[in-house]
Amino acid sequence: MLQNATELYGHRIAGTDGELGLVTDLYFDDISWAVRYLMVETGEWLAGRKVLISPQSFGQSDPAVKSLRVGLTRKQVEGSPALVPDGPVTRDYESLYNRYYDWPDYWEGRTNLTPVESHLRSTKAVAGYSVEAEDGLIGTVSGFLVNDASWAIRRISVATGPWNVGKEVDVPVGKVESIQHPKSTIFMKLTKTEVQRLK
Repeated sequence: MLQNATELYGHRIAGTDGELGLVTDLYFDDISWAVRYLMVETGEWLAGRKVLISPQSFGQSDPAVKSLRVGLTRKQVEGSPALVPDGPVTRDYESLYNRYYDWPDYWEGRTNLTPVESHLRSTKAVAGYSVEAEDGLIGTVSGFLVNDASWAIRRISVATGPWNVGKEVDVPVGKVESIQHPKSTIFMKLTKTEVQRLK
């Protein structure tokens, strides 16, 4: 089932021995569009610390009560490498995180990447980016549709402007030509006419 990332914000994360916290953001790989981590605010039990939870630990999801079970204990999460408050999630941090949980680095085997090059992006940070078709601006990113079985982003929701009566359209990620983060812009392999045909 596809869920908008915004609907996942606020989901409760339940560990094997108690609640771990609430989802505040999703971090995805902007090459594969796979969701790599949920950012979780732990609340009072861990002094409001923010931690990353990987889909590698995910169990059963219950959208009806906005909860997701993970195969981690509170002690494991408490001992995980600390994030720099309000800082980026660096490749060095990811390597440390994966070593802690004894998980493989997901970027292993990729070519043409330097060891420190990261393609990890926050859905909250990318929301609001401009979206350009081959023949001009079509709108801004308003959401991300995530497959909650594979934990991959399948479509980008775009709020179009007056040229398309302000409709929201969902563009498959396969139509993304490139993302230029310094310009806060996503370029699509579509024309405005093709965008208007999308639902």
